[in-house]
Amino acid sequence: MTQAGDPPSWPEQAGMAELRLASVSSRYVGGRRVAVRGQPLRAVRSPAGTYQYDVNDAYYVEQAYMQRFVPAERVQEVPVLLVHGGGLTGVCWETTPDGRRGWLTGFLRAGLPVDVLDNMERGRAGWCSLPGVWEGEPVLRGERDMWLTFRIGDVDGYATRTAFSGCRFPVRAIDAALRQSVPRWPGNADLATATLADVVRELGSCVLVGHSEGGGLCAKVAAACPEQVRALVMIEPHGLPLFPAPPEGYPPQLTVIADYVSRSAVWTRLMIEVREYSALLRRHGITADLLDLPAEGIYGNSHNPMMDTNSDEVAGLILDWLAARRAEGAFA
Repeated sequence: MTQAGDPPSWPEQAGMAELRLASVSSRYVGGRRVAVRGQPLRAVRSPAGTYQYDVNDAYYVEQAYMQRFVPAERVQEVPVLLVHGGGLTGVCWETTPDGRRGWLTGFLRAGLPVDVLDNMERGRAGWCSLPGVWEGEPVLRGERDMWLTFRIGDVDGYATRTAFSGCRFPVRAIDAALRQSVPRWPGNADLATATLADVVRELGSCVLVGHSEGGGLCAKVAAACPEQVRALVMIEPHGLPLFPAPPEGYPPQLTVIADYVSRSAVWTRLMIEVREYSALLRRHGITADLLDLPAEGIYGNSHNPMMDTNSDEVAGLILDWLAARRAEGAFA
């Protein structure tokens, strides 16, 4: 029961009209300097006319962009770092495709300082156009790919724009979701992990919340920096670290599994790996909870529950888990 003076519950927080912030700031973190030499001049046409572009210069690449939001009333000082998935940016946490408030607002209303990340090569972190720096070619997620990967519906359903029965993804706003897709370089996973590790080291103590590819990156960084990561929440992660035993101090973890997994051979395999990974951690005495939404009676969520029509409900369950860790002293 809530006592006088206690912070309001999640539903009450979600309904508040006013959100007061103590500060908003941003910075770039990580990356490296590179020098380009021996490249020919290139003619470039601009509104001011054609000029000779000399790419031979010094540059900074592979940095991350972070925007920090600090609520005026806080329940902890340890920040929550929101880490996007593949082909997405920090925008996915800010506003849903159909215009509802995102998890950023919910976490702030719960009294948590929040850092929203654009990891290297994404969003305001920018991507490297220099020759010979990154291997491979960029890919951009299309609408059909999004429909299947996000588990909105099956192939036949895409042809008719018919989602899975009960699907909570805002299908009418799929164009807005598609606008959030940005180029990504599939071969840059190690670089993305290194940059995220730089971010965590700069933050010091933090809580990581990662989605999909970002969840796997967070798990790897938590293994490399267990003294900094106080807790880890992963939404349908992939690319989890492989080890016979977790490192000493590996943080408590919550993994969220959404609906329609059995409708995708790829996600069926990946979620089996998630369950095996969590079981391994539990065998070593680490808190590794699974929030299987359908098993909890919450149906219809896509691979992107932060975009779904019940996004507040899922965020509330995550906030409850974090509150329990805080009560145990994880964020002291």
